[in-house]
Amino acid sequence: MTTTVGIVSEPTVGTFAVLSVVLAFTGAFRLTRSAVQLTTALATIVIVLAAVAGWMSASFAAASIMAVVLAGVLALAVTDMLRRVVKNEVGKVTLDQAYGEAQRVIDAREEILRIVAHDLRNPLNTISMATGLLLDTPAATEADRAKRLKIIQRAGETANRLIQDLLSVTTIEAGRLSIDPRRVEVAELLREAAEMLETVAREKSIELTVDPVAGIPPIRGDAGRVLQVFSNLVSNAIKFTPEGGRITLSADCVDGRVQCFVRDTGAGIPPEQISRVFGKFWQARRGDRRGVGLGLAIARGIVEAHGGSIGVESEVGRGSVFSFSLPIWSDEEPADLPRQTLPDRSVFTRTRETDTRRTL
Repeated sequence: MTTTVGIVSEPTVGTFAVLSVVLAFTGAFRLTRSAVQLTTALATIVIVLAAVAGWMSASFAAASIMAVVLAGVLALAVTDMLRRVVKNEVGKVTLDQAYGEAQRVIDAREEILRIVAHDLRNPLNTISMATGLLLDTPAATEADRAKRLKIIQRAGETANRLIQDLLSVTTIEAGRLSIDPRRVEVAELLREAAEMLETVAREKSIELTVDPVAGIPPIRGDAGRVLQVFSNLVSNAIKFTPEGGRITLSADCVDGRVQCFVRDTGAGIPPEQISRVFGKFWQARRGDRRGVGLGLAIARGIVEAHGGSIGVESEVGRGSVFSFSLPIWSDEEPADLPRQTLPDRSVFTRTRETDTRRTL
């Protein structure tokens, strides 16, 4: 008995050939030339194997391979076209995003310039008017003359503080903030901070106190820079604490670090604004002219330059607690440490999502 292996029926062979062509074209769905080349090669191999096995005639196999190659060429063309379209669309979206970001930066810069110009113009106008008054109307008494000079002095200090804040922010963002780490006693640091800011608090009838800090180890830090952090935090607390309120400075040892606290009985910060308070030029209420909002951003930069962290907890109507951590001094460290510089990075990039045109 003889068994004959014949060629598969034409409809089946035709379906097989069509599927091979489709296989060659499916590589275009991957949007890569290598995928198209792979699927075309697989389809060609399948047809060759079918012809070798006797499932289709040599002429039909040749025609099928030609169709597969054409499908592969078409798939390559489609892939290239789709890649260009996708690239153009992505580029367009990226360009739109970049333009939008640049426009926001420009708007923020213009708003910042308006804020700075406004806050700098006020003390300069005060100096101009007080000086003119001294020149045009001589003081009747020495006390009156001293009062006018004191007004000029305060206005000059206000303008100088604004300029120094702007310079500090620029220094921090450029990664040029340097610290001179030394062994610093925490109790002495708190006492000095209270003495430095007590007069300002008293003028607003706010009680500034220091909690006892027994047993707190010394910190490794730059005393002048840390005092600047206290000054910025306390000044911010004074702005938002009503007359008769209280601000308390304290410290504790937490998780192997010294944690410093500035507590106030002010208005508090709404929960949705907590994450933004350390951003530049941010304001709890739009149009608030009690400052340009650099103090908290500068405090954050200084603390992070020490390798610490800063945060705030607040409850509306009950007040806020700002806290920052500093490293503990080790007796194994040399007495004369070299100056350190903040790494070349901006401490404000993590608050990019905030509206930089609003100030606290």
